[in-house]
Amino acid sequence: MYAFAIFKPHPDWWLWIAAFFSCDFIHYVYHRLGHKTRLFWAAHVTHHSSKHFNLSTGLRTNSIHVFYRFIFWSPLCILGIPPEMILFIESITASQNFLVHTENIGKLGVLDWVFNTPSNHRVHHGSNPEYIDKNLGGILMIYDHLFGTYAKETTLPVYGITHNIDTCNPVKILLHEYIHMSKELSAIKGFMVRLRYLFSRPNKNEI
Repeated sequence: MYAFAIFKPHPDWWLWIAAFFSCDFIHYVYHRLGHKTRLFWAAHVTHHSSKHFNLSTGLRTNSIHVFYRFIFWSPLCILGIPPEMILFIESITASQNFLVHTENIGKLGVLDWVFNTPSNHRVHHGSNPEYIDKNLGGILMIYDHLFGTYAKETTLPVYGITHNIDTCNPVKILLHEYIHMSKELSAIKGFMVRLRYLFSRPNKNEI
């Protein structure tokens, strides 16, 4: 993708800043689609299916992501952001996103308004109705504020999903939503109807 870049500026400080905010925005869009569409939720639900909130939850991901995740960041290369820069920023984001999975750090005041802190991420993992699909940012909360998906931690989060699967079977943890989705798809007729289903929002009892 970078070979087809519109222009390739020198990696000065301003490009690093542009890359950081661009990567954080793409992370927000990618994460939001992971909650708002059945197709991407089927993989992301693995991360939310734990009824505990600790560092092990940060490692609870679905490897299916690897087949499509890069597509979301690739357009940044066409805009002239070097892939090495994107990978570096995303590595920092991934490390930060892992560390926020803790209950040992309380609220952090103004930092909670600006950054994705443990308090903000506890909200994100809550299955409480007021917490569902909230705090989707990567490092910053700026896009959550802009698009109305920010929520403060006001009540104790209930971790897990609204239809907890109550199993330690790794196959079911990784694939249960795909199995459910394939059963529903088999009863749907028409290519466009099926496509709309895949990109429709999961029902409340499916998140």
